[in-house]
Amino acid sequence: MKQVYLLLFSCLMVSAGAASARDPAPAGNPAPQFRRLFISPMGEPFRGDGTRDEVAVWFNGADLDHNGQLNLAEFNADAARFFKMLDLNHDGEIAGDEIQHYEFDIVPETSGASIDERGFGNGRGEGGGRPNRGGGRRGHENFQGDYGDPGGSDEGDAAPAERRPSRQPLEGASRFGILDIPEPVTSADTDFDGRVTWKEFETAAGQRFELLDTNKDGVLTLDELPKLTVQKAGHRQHGRDRNGRQRH
Repeated sequence: MKQVYLLLFSCLMVSAGAASARDPAPAGNPAPQFRRLFISPMGEPFRGDGTRDEVAVWFNGADLDHNGQLNLAEFNADAARFFKMLDLNHDGEIAGDEIQHYEFDIVPETSGASIDERGFGNGRGEGGGRPNRGGGRRGHENFQGDYGDPGGSDEGDAAPAERRPSRQPLEGASRFGILDIPEPVTSADTDFDGRVTWKEFETAAGQRFELLDTNKDGVLTLDELPKLTVQKAGHRQHGRDRNGRQRH
């Protein structure tokens, strides 16, 4: 009987070794963790599961000649593509129900009533109840702060407090974008008539391109863009609390 047990034990050890050879333990660092929601400079949402860089998805799609750079013509073409998506009745302006559709259904994050500030939620931008209208008139064209630490940093949602505008906390779409614009669509309505024409949207695109083109060479690269970093719940980094105040 003892010999039988020894034989069974030997068989089990051989099987375990074979399984280990077939399925080696994963090596290296885990896959990077990215923001699940990115809102482009013109207001288009890019949603994922945190396994891909949504900013790069937007950038590569707008980079029509795939040379790793965005020029103003490509930036405007991307804006025009999104404008046509929002202009449901094809009358050359975004107004009324179209603005409500954008703020309530496409990007409810503009109201702050859907997923949390880190972009980690149900991945569809759905929240509890119908949100209130977002603050379109608060859309100052300033930098929000950081975009994408490709290694999945534990830093706060935006840039360190000394690199951010003095107004806190960030509001609406600003929490998920690379410019501090709480409502990127209606902030283009410069004559405040409740309608965003293509001319206004194109003008806003040019202004936002200029803000992002920090070295003024006429093109944007991924490395040039401000950074958005991943914030994991409950983590506090760089000696600051979750409100950006220095900890002692």
